[in-house]
Amino acid sequence: NFSAVGQGMELMREIKDAVAREKESDPDFDDGGFEDIDTFFVVEQVVEIQEMFKEIEDRLVGREWTEDEIEILKKWYPIEGYKVESRLSGRTKQAVITQAYKLGLKAPDDLWTDEENRILMKYYPIEGSKVIDRLTKRRSKGAINLQASKLGLKIHNCKPWTEEEIEILKKYYIVEGTKVRDRLDGRTKSAIQIQIIKLGIKKFDKWTEDENDILRKYYPIEGTGMVNRLKGRTKNAVKTQARKLGLKYRIINSEYKYVTKQKNKYVVQMYIDGKNMRFGTFDSEDEAGRVAMEKAKEYGKAI
Repeated sequence: NFSAVGQGMELMREIKDAVAREKESDPDFDDGGFEDIDTFFVVEQVVEIQEMFKEIEDRLVGREWTEDEIEILKKWYPIEGYKVESRLSGRTKQAVITQAYKLGLKAPDDLWTDEENRILMKYYPIEGSKVIDRLTKRRSKGAINLQASKLGLKIHNCKPWTEEEIEILKKYYIVEGTKVRDRLDGRTKSAIQIQIIKLGIKKFDKWTEDENDILRKYYPIEGTGMVNRLKGRTKNAVKTQARKLGLKYRIINSEYKYVTKQKNKYVVQMYIDGKNMRFGTFDSEDEAGRVAMEKAKEYGKAI
């Protein structure tokens, strides 16, 4: 690891500091073996070794840097640092760093984090460089525009929200979520999400008494299948609210063994070798019963 050769002077200082601390804590400490430590570190030779290895590396690479490669380096190294090697076919990390050094290029203090990129992807298309206020680290508008370009982001021309549109959002978003875009001509899902954040609107903030009554009536019979009776509610939301209300989905058993009634259908199912196997859904209870008897005989189940 020839890059570590340049750390020799730092190592010498650390040794001398350690010796000094030891002498201070122990007056009898023998430092005779460290008297000539300076003679073991010759700065000129350290530089010479580094230059030698750089020359060897250049020879191993086997080709000169092209003008196109240098242009890529000049454009992207200040933004990406050594990660620009992914844009340069056949160039190593060390080769990139060495060439950047020769060109006087400096890497950024820190690369863009995943969180910064997430914020950029979410808000840049709407706010442009004004997204600068959402970033905790200091980024210039130029750096933001450059990073947005790298991520393929563009600013969407978005017309101002009208009072009528805002009223529609306030009235219907809590029930319909982003499906409210069907009521808003030309508004995208992402534009709606940004606007509701600004307005502080929350989806499905509270269940109404009418919704709870529908839940009490149909959930014990239909389970989450009754979700279509509640506009804009998801199955998970239905299940959560049912649990809060102490409701349970009751599967009604048929007079036939291995047949259960679910909604208005009859399901044939039985456990075979530890697995719950289904053998169809039928409109008629008697038809489901006949199939259940046949399958019970086939698999040696009790009738």
